[in-house]
Amino acid sequence: VLPTLKKNKFKLIACIFSIILIFIVVSIYFLNTESKYSSLNLTKEEQQWIKENKSRKITASPILNNNMYYYEIHGKASGVLEDLSKYINELYGINVETNNNNSSSDSDIIWSSENNNYNKEDYYITNPYDSIKLKLYTHGKIKSLKELEGRPIAIHKYFKDLVKIYKGKVNFVIIDNIQDIKKLYEDNDIYGFIGNSEVIKGLKLSHNQTLYQSNISNKFDIGLRAAVKKDKVLGSLINKALKSIPKKYMEQIKIKNQLNYLKYSLKFTDEEKDWLRKNQNIPIKINYKFEPYYYRDLKHKGILNDYINMLEYLLDVSFKDYRNIQNKKPVLYFGVSESDNNEKKLNLMNTYNKYNLYIYSSYEKIIDSINDLEGYKIGIVKNADKKFIEDNLIDCECKQYKDYNEMTKALHEGEIDYFLGDNFIMANYNKKEDTYKDIYQVGFVKKVFYEHIGVNKEYKQLVSIMEKVDNTMSSYLFPKLNEISIEENKEIDYEPIIKIILALLGILVISSIYIFKLKKEMKLKNDFHNNLHEALDKNERLVLSLVETLEDVNALNDSDTGNHIKRISKYCEAIAKAMNCSKEFINEIVFFSSLHDIGKVGIPDKILKKSGKLTKEEMEIMREHVSIGFDIIKKNDLGNVANNIILYHHERYDGKGYLRGLKGEKIPLEARIVAIADVYDALRMERCYKKGFSHKKSIDIILSEKGKHFDPKIVDIFIKINEDINHIYNIYK
Repeated sequence: VLPTLKKNKFKLIACIFSIILIFIVVSIYFLNTESKYSSLNLTKEEQQWIKENKSRKITASPILNNNMYYYEIHGKASGVLEDLSKYINELYGINVETNNNNSSSDSDIIWSSENNNYNKEDYYITNPYDSIKLKLYTHGKIKSLKELEGRPIAIHKYFKDLVKIYKGKVNFVIIDNIQDIKKLYEDNDIYGFIGNSEVIKGLKLSHNQTLYQSNISNKFDIGLRAAVKKDKVLGSLINKALKSIPKKYMEQIKIKNQLNYLKYSLKFTDEEKDWLRKNQNIPIKINYKFEPYYYRDLKHKGILNDYINMLEYLLDVSFKDYRNIQNKKPVLYFGVSESDNNEKKLNLMNTYNKYNLYIYSSYEKIIDSINDLEGYKIGIVKNADKKFIEDNLIDCECKQYKDYNEMTKALHEGEIDYFLGDNFIMANYNKKEDTYKDIYQVGFVKKVFYEHIGVNKEYKQLVSIMEKVDNTMSSYLFPKLNEISIEENKEIDYEPIIKIILALLGILVISSIYIFKLKKEMKLKNDFHNNLHEALDKNERLVLSLVETLEDVNALNDSDTGNHIKRISKYCEAIAKAMNCSKEFINEIVFFSSLHDIGKVGIPDKILKKSGKLTKEEMEIMREHVSIGFDIIKKNDLGNVANNIILYHHERYDGKGYLRGLKGEKIPLEARIVAIADVYDALRMERCYKKGFSHKKSIDIILSEKGKHFDPKIVDIFIKINEDINHIYNIYK
């Protein structure tokens, strides 16, 4: 049959898809005959409520208006909250509708924030379904909100609905344009502003401006919740639905609505609209200073490529390489630096990307300054930063290469002595290419480089259009650009599709047999199955995460790292068992404690391996490993224990730790356990800058920090089992 079908690929595909569909239907049937809501663990009362309220209109009101969470287009409700309502409706088969008159008093559900005060006797408050994370930046160090009294703090109008939370405590100045902050801050018209690191990137404050990220910044993190009026059963259903939303789906609807709200918010003049209609194919020139961060489906992906796709979507135009359009010169230039602009009379948009240049060599010799490269042969990627090198080095030979592979080959063959490149791209190559294993990061350039879009000033209408886009499309309102992907149509190659489908068919057959057997066990052990399913799912994510982790840890070039994380895991297991923690908790802390310092893969070797005391600036960089670590693992959704270990293992019991300054039992238990295990092991280990302490000396130091650095109860447990701890160290040292 197959040889005949191969003559007509479409029939073959249709046939195979039909078979797959049958297996999918059978699989779904066997998984769902017990209960439609088994994965949510709904109570009988909740299931009965759903049956009785199928036809009821359930109203929902948004507190946040005119932003990605809720906006109206031609009177039709749109936004993240509207998509959440649709998700809930599809999940339960009920009818949640947005209350368009924006009156929350008569609504069943209020989409709110954790800082809005609702009487818990009258409202069921759900867990957070999302959060808005902001930071406070000021001219001077701030330790409490009281120090902000009488001092103006700028905040974007996007968050005007949140200003009331701190009414009377903070003197807010509401601004329309993020770029207004630069002038207000540099002229001392404001004492500080609220934003995030992406805002800092876009502002490009003068080098003589001091800027402090205050320790109270976490007070401006806003958790978004739903408040359900009176009906606690409905409240519980909404809470379970929100908790069931896949993280990937939540990110997708946020990105979609951020883009749609921006497109809806752009107000062009009739002349500007007419220009866009007449210029559907806009000639552009792209300067790829570095290769795209990654490839997918044989297409470039990464920050610049996604930025271009996003602009095409917002303006309803197509950008075409000017070389492919006859007799056309570029109108837009992508990847422009300020030095490039000296030669091309362009109107520069705000920066869309920034990067640092790191110095790489085939031998480990630390370079303290770019001036140390005088007299050497230096390699860079073509179109990158040759002008900067020539401006800063008098006696050096600068050679340009097509890509990192060419540059690496030149380094190994002695054609160049050093090369300069982007740290993130090098980290990506290190995982894939063996030739990069013998290359060392030996220094970095103390300058931040920025990339812009340049608009040809001859096209006044386009200049005006891009300025409007630029003013609205601040990083304040948008996620990382490399998370955005707008799919394009492409020609399909059927041969690999057929192979994939055949492989999938085999997997489905095996899966269906397994599901059939599993179904029999479900009849007797339904609760056990639910727990097993969750454990298997988490274990799968864990395995994937650990694979990535081991690859990243390799980059630390530290021969003792493997034994260190083994010991930390064993210490934590011993402490948790001595504290009579649950089996589930013990398993999780054993698994996830090894990830506590994964963020150090993003810290320069110069700082990680420094033999002396770190400077204040170096310590600030070192502390960033906590945030970097969380960024690495959050995509795997490993759960609260993993997140808490990475985020809070440097907090102190007395509240003097970092990043949040949490105190006492506000620090999660798992983080308090890892903290004492990590410090003990650090005391015992020998480093290039210190000798290892004895077990007794280390125990004495731990005792001296009881109630200060460490939880007193955990210290008592640690002392009680200290011989076991010492035994673990000796086995795995």
